[in-house]
Amino acid sequence: MSKASHSDSVLFKLTHAYEEVLVKDMKDYFDWMYFAN
Repeated sequence: MSKASHSDSVLFKLTHAYEEVLVKDMKDYFDWMYFAN
């Protein structure tokens, strides 16, 4: 495995994990907005 492909896979995993957290936070936020009104 080359160093470049390894760093790309790490970056991909970090980005994917960040997106999952972001989507969850947005869902929680919209649920809160919905119930608050």
